[in-house]
Amino acid sequence: MLVRHYRNGKKIHLSPVELCHLNSFSCIGCCINLYEKDSVLNEFMRINTERFKSFFPDLKTVNPTFLKEYLRELKKVNPRDFIFLMYNCYFAGFLEKDKVGCLIHPLRLNGVEMRDLVPVNCVPRGKCYRDVLWDKLPPQVREGFILKLRGSSCLEYSREVYNFIPYLYNCHFLKPELTENHYYNIVIKDHGIPVCSKLKVNLELLSEFYSPEKKEKSQEEMLYKYGEPYLEERLKELSKEYNLILRTIKLPEYLVKDGDEYVNGEHIYLLFAPSAERTEKTIIMGTNYNNAKEKLSCNDRKIARTISFLLDSVKNLYNKGKVNYLWVFLGAEKDIILPLRGSYYLMNMLKAGLKIDSITIRPSDILVYIYFQEVLQSKSHYSVDYHIPSPVTYLSDMEEYYKVNFYTHISKPLIELTGPKSISKYFIDSIEDEDFPGLLNIISGTLKKRLTEESPLTLEKLDNICKNLFRDIFGLTPEEEDRYIKELKDCLIEKIYTPACNTDYFRIEEDLLAKGILMKITDRICRFIVTTQSDYTEEFFRILIKYGFLRDSKQYAVSMSFYHMAAGGVPCICVCGSEAKEKTVDKENFHKALFDYLKYMEKERDHKIDRDFIKIID
Repeated sequence: MLVRHYRNGKKIHLSPVELCHLNSFSCIGCCINLYEKDSVLNEFMRINTERFKSFFPDLKTVNPTFLKEYLRELKKVNPRDFIFLMYNCYFAGFLEKDKVGCLIHPLRLNGVEMRDLVPVNCVPRGKCYRDVLWDKLPPQVREGFILKLRGSSCLEYSREVYNFIPYLYNCHFLKPELTENHYYNIVIKDHGIPVCSKLKVNLELLSEFYSPEKKEKSQEEMLYKYGEPYLEERLKELSKEYNLILRTIKLPEYLVKDGDEYVNGEHIYLLFAPSAERTEKTIIMGTNYNNAKEKLSCNDRKIARTISFLLDSVKNLYNKGKVNYLWVFLGAEKDIILPLRGSYYLMNMLKAGLKIDSITIRPSDILVYIYFQEVLQSKSHYSVDYHIPSPVTYLSDMEEYYKVNFYTHISKPLIELTGPKSISKYFIDSIEDEDFPGLLNIISGTLKKRLTEESPLTLEKLDNICKNLFRDIFGLTPEEEDRYIKELKDCLIEKIYTPACNTDYFRIEEDLLAKGILMKITDRICRFIVTTQSDYTEEFFRILIKYGFLRDSKQYAVSMSFYHMAAGGVPCICVCGSEAKEKTVDKENFHKALFDYLKYMEKERDHKIDRDFIKIID
């Protein structure tokens, strides 16, 4: 279907999706979070529909400017929290008595597309991958599916489309034994919109991986192609070959799922080599294994190379040391929705006492945790010395702004970075040029600069800014100037002044304290960073330099998987390959440097290690 873009009139192709409106059914899975209760979703869509009809009694009046005004009004009568609105769209509603869908779909607006011009979480031209699978099913299976759903509500139908269509596809096109395979479940759990091609590719990869005709390539190539299934298979082989202990820990669903999004990597893999002499002293080496957009395949050369390096290290270290060795593979690290869940969970297990075989490992037993990220890219490697706190849960846009503000200007006192001035600055930065009416968006750059200079804002300051701004603009009559000044002032009051006045910065500090971004010492709220620098951690880089590797300068880190270990008092090293340097790699020398360092740590294991890595800034 061809539709016209509102702004430039360009014709756009929308993929036909049969399942959106099938017979008497309608699906709304792309617009709302189907994991919510029916009562919550029905009430949400009912209010959306009623307000839309009252605001737009004639659909000919729908345009992006009025839609933004509509959204502002709707948020007052249908307020929802930030997390809810990530997965539930204000334009989801009842098109007819029993049918649901998008209230501003081009088919309702005479073929005009404007959904990408309003601030909603929407992928207008995404192709539903369930529909791709539906098209491949035999006619008799499709007829049986429709018959089974007779009398269902729109929400029941939507859930069946999301859950059952991939199952039907599996039954008819893949090996039946894959139905209960947990990797198959990982693949079909992704409910994102623009992933139809990835789903098909990953289902085919699964079928190929479990095929007896599977062609074996190098370890790195197999990791790159098949990702987690191959990692687990290889760990089982190493465990059996060297008589090591393999534990596979499935993360609880609340740690890997939010709304209809799932984190890549639902398992923590632990491969344990006990010491030749009984001890709780342990060296941990780890990395993450799946940060790709796909739910199965790694598809990242650097990650595959790093995992392969760690797997190779197992062959050289098993059961030979005077301490225990533990290899950990923690799942996703930089996932936008739910980052670092594997490392959070592992650290909590260590605090409670991680039992492997007859040995219990606690944070105080760990000599060092070496975290590898994209190693063997070049001869240049760096350690990350300072770690910015990672949130234990979501940060709102304003909280994220505060966090960046705190740690970007780390030399400034905290008191200078909080309060009304910072809040005003947040709303000034978040306003878009097109938010200013008419002529005013031309001068938005100058305006923002003056607003920032005058923050925190008052009504008197706004009045003066607006009047002074128009003194620099010629050719306006007094009446036009007064009108523009009033329009601009009204706009600034609505978009900056009023929300800034209604925001309590003490509450923001309390929320950031609860989420682990700030720390309280006695009665004082402070910023802090975690530093892993010590003689023990620096020794590794002295050894690397001896083998011809270079050391980059100190760096800050955000959202790195070793953060929770360091914050819990475990000496940590982060080893990264730097792509900016020469590309030649000496893998053998890197292994030698690693083994020299591990032997050094074994010898020093009884020395006292300083485990206080928290550094208070304020």
